[in-house]
Amino acid sequence: MGIFVFRGIMLKIKSDYTFLNNSFVFSKLFFFHQIISKKKFEYTAKSTTFFSTLAESNVTDANLILDFCYLNIDIRKIKEVAISENIQAIRLLGIDIRDEELSFLKNKNKLCYLNLSATPLTGKFLSFLPSFHSLRTLELGFTQLNDRNAKYLNQFSELTKLIIQQTNISDKAIASLKSLEKLKELDLSYTLITNQALREVSGFKHLEILKLKNCKNLTKKQIDHLSLQLPALQIRT
Repeated sequence: MGIFVFRGIMLKIKSDYTFLNNSFVFSKLFFFHQIISKKKFEYTAKSTTFFSTLAESNVTDANLILDFCYLNIDIRKIKEVAISENIQAIRLLGIDIRDEELSFLKNKNKLCYLNLSATPLTGKFLSFLPSFHSLRTLELGFTQLNDRNAKYLNQFSELTKLIIQQTNISDKAIASLKSLEKLKELDLSYTLITNQALREVSGFKHLEILKLKNCKNLTKKQIDHLSLQLPALQIRT
């Protein structure tokens, strides 16, 4: 049995799991035992999207994943659990948290996956984080991320997936991402970027997927032109 933090509760995994070719393999239901109350409950892995993303992000140990998705929880409780420097993945999706409260991330040098989407964050916390060379996936969608703080994203040189949909970024933020030479997936949906942003994106030679859903300031002509410049790029509108 291993220890796994699922939705903010430390659990013992009673069902087998394995990594095969850097991917999770789920063959049956997971039965978890809550450590504190000892009450049993079932969790069916209906969707493996989250786990697939973890595998793509080089997360190799399910014992080092913290998931506090949409919990009404005090940040102090999160800090109590997130004490290990070896944590590989953290998901605080939908948590009421402020930039200054993320200082506990500073020593997480083995972090491969970080999801802070749907939070009140402005991105200011990026200015005091170290350059996580292990970080592959960063999700900041539906936050208050702005151009001033987006410039700090370029320090994560190993980033392959960046989700910044429905944020307050503009073309200026996209220009600051040029140094992310390993970026493969970029989600700019529901932002106010213009055609100038796509001109910047044309320099992202390793980009494989670009999401532009409901970007109302873009023209079909410029999107088509980008397709010609990067024929292997999947553009999803």
